[in-house]
Amino acid sequence: MDEYDDSGVAFGVISLVCGILSIICCCFVWLAAVAAVAAIVLAIMSFNREGQKAKGFAVAGLICGIAGLAIALFLLVAIALRSTLWSTLNPDTVENVFEKIDNL
Repeated sequence: MDEYDDSGVAFGVISLVCGILSIICCCFVWLAAVAAVAAIVLAIMSFNREGQKAKGFAVAGLICGIAGLAIALFLLVAIALRSTLWSTLNPDTVENVFEKIDNL
């Protein structure tokens, strides 16, 4: 590789931006997951480049990408569990709970 090839640094910076975006956009689960996966892949690509001057960007992008992916997966599981539990809830049980609260 050319000693002036900065593609590894560019991949590291883009990885960091995608990782931060995945954490900031965690309310949009699918967008956060895509940005997190992109951050992880770009960080790995940055590590594989020779002559990289700043591996800190890639490390930070990898950490942010993993954190963003963990948050996205946690929210996805929480949303799935909430919708599953809510759909199996018996309406009569809910009314009984509200009646007991009113009788207090």
